[in-house]
Amino acid sequence: MTRKEETVVGMATADDVIREDITTLRSQITNALLLGDNIVHQSGGTKISSYVQGQLDELESKKNEIYDDILEKERMVHASNRDFSDANPVAESKSVLRVMEDHTVAILLLSYLFMLVMAMYWYVIRSSSIIKGLLEAIVGGFFFSIFSFMALYYVC
Repeated sequence: MTRKEETVVGMATADDVIREDITTLRSQITNALLLGDNIVHQSGGTKISSYVQGQLDELESKKNEIYDDILEKERMVHASNRDFSDANPVAESKSVLRVMEDHTVAILLLSYLFMLVMAMYWYVIRSSSIIKGLLEAIVGGFFFSIFSFMALYYVC
């Protein structure tokens, strides 16, 4: 054989070896993919779905926690904005009056009720008839509350 023929035979042999290697690699890759699909579809699917469900529950709880934190902070901002409403010219929203959040108003309301009860008690003690005095004190306290509320409403 000539040198040229040996080179051609050597190349043919190298091409055959490379083709065999490629075929072997393809079969190994196909086997690995099939094995992976079998693992995921048989037992891995439940593991993955339980892992994903756990992640979903964790993220949902974090979302709810952050949402509750945002609501709490918004409530605090609205309460502090009411304290400075005279300095802030921006119109307030027509939301529900939250009397119990503003502790000052709650304390003033309790003080007013205590004053009203004491005034009614003093009037009943001074009257000649307890039942007549109690009824007059209740009616008088009601009208006094209505008129004082109207006066404060128009002043403020």
